Amino acid sequence: MTTRRFSCDFWAQRGKGRSDAAHGHSLAGLQSPDNAELSMPADVVGAMSLAANRTDSAGRPTCLYIPEHYEANYAYPLVVWLHGGGGNERDLLTAMPMISQRNYLGLSFRGPLSFRDTATTDSRRRGGYHWPSSDDDLSEFETSLREAVCNLRREYHVHSERVFLAGFDEGATVALDLFLRQPQRYGGAVCLGGTFPKSRHALARFRDLRSKRVLISSGSNDSISTPADNVQAGRLLHSAGMSVSTRIVEAGHEVTRTMLRQIDHWIMDGVCAAT
Repeated sequence: MTTRRFSCDFWAQRGKGRSDAAHGHSLAGLQSPDNAELSMPADVVGAMSLAANRTDSAGRPTCLYIPEHYEANYAYPLVVWLHGGGGNERDLLTAMPMISQRNYLGLSFRGPLSFRDTATTDSRRRGGYHWPSSDDDLSEFETSLREAVCNLRREYHVHSERVFLAGFDEGATVALDLFLRQPQRYGGAVCLGGTFPKSRHALARFRDLRSKRVLISSGSNDSISTPADNVQAGRLLHSAGMSVSTRIVEAGHEVTRTMLRQIDHWIMDGVCAAT
């Protein structure tokens, strides 16, 4: 498997990479988001550091996960996590320890739209945030994402070819949409309980999609992102020459520990194959 090389100035030249000890923000006592499907194990709390109160170039709140025993001399893969409808950027603090406590840096963003301003009958979504679907909004977020990753690389050692987009629900759809728009920028995309982007030009970059990796996972009882829909999406992506992994787990429309652990195995399988 070949690894696509980025232009030398795409992700800005990283700095020396600072230790997590320089931040000193303990997560002890931090509560998981009210709408989280998973609870954070007690032994995980305190094993991380958080660079809190960050915002991206658009003023959008972000959250950073630093792995246990961060090593500045190691080029870490970066997982960019996009929350589901009704979630927020702090969902990262629940998801990342379940993926791995040591293998990755994590970065998340708050969706720009609030359910406080949107009528919804789903109590789980009230008070949370969600993502737009228009091309203009996604292009704006794409710019903010690039700038945030470039800034992050000035502080931490992020592998330029191992930036992965991942998300749940509508965040998964956005992750896949962004990946299909600019596949040469990312190491792969993870879609948990998402739907295929509605863009008419989703596969327009088919020449750049060849051999790019995607993980699609859903619950066997998911009525929003059904297994049949995901299998169909996988076949479509495979027809474009992509390397697609499809997983079905015993669950509804939710994120499970099994799904999150699959992300770690999937990324590491690709890392090992590329070395």
